[in-house]
Amino acid sequence: MDSADPVASGQDVIYTLSVTNNSDRAANEVRVTDGLDALASFVSAQNRRGASRLVGRSVLFELGTLASRQSVAVSVTLRLHSAAASTSRNVARVASRQPDLQPLDNVAEQDTAITPAPAPNLVLAQGPLLSTGAYLPGLFGNGTVPIFGQRITITNAGSAAYSGPLAIAFDNLPRSVQLQDAGGTTTTPPAGSPFVVVNLGGNTLAPGQAVTVALRFASPTRNFSFTPRLITSATR
Repeated sequence: MDSADPVASGQDVIYTLSVTNNSDRAANEVRVTDGLDALASFVSAQNRRGASRLVGRSVLFELGTLASRQSVAVSVTLRLHSAAASTSRNVARVASRQPDLQPLDNVAEQDTAITPAPAPNLVLAQGPLLSTGAYLPGLFGNGTVPIFGQRITITNAGSAAYSGPLAIAFDNLPRSVQLQDAGGTTTTPPAGSPFVVVNLGGNTLAPGQAVTVALRFASPTRNFSFTPRLITSATR
């Protein structure tokens, strides 16, 4: 049986196996093989008699001789991983040197449900491009150039906090457009910077929390666009 069901991805689960010799004679060279599926990784094995070892993707218990009606328990601790909701199946088999007249009860299976581990989910929303009514003189040698503003909001729609640095890159921003300043950033970016670093209090964005960056661009035309791209601690 398993010690917990369901378990979150990345957690350990203990499978306890009970082996009983139901025959009227002793069983020699009793072996239990516990197989690991693709969602499980080995942590440890516990047995009060005999020996245990990892052989490939299986845990082998060598229990020696079991007298008639004798039982012995062993256990194996596995760590289960899955990026999506899934089920891990643990299969154990017992055998001995003597032929078993009732082999159907020599196999035991236990399914354990795995739930995805809590994780952040950063969602980016790009607001409309608006005229600020301000102008920047002398830029690009074209006299005064209008300033446009845009807000970008980042929301953590996940079930766990995001921790680490966070930046916004301006993909496909025309060369004729130049970032002038940005509010909600750690430092004032230099004019023309291709990205800004978002100011996260404590370098953390809790579930349901949002942060907004206010951008201002100088552009000779309002007909420009770009694709904001998040740079996280996982994508740097």
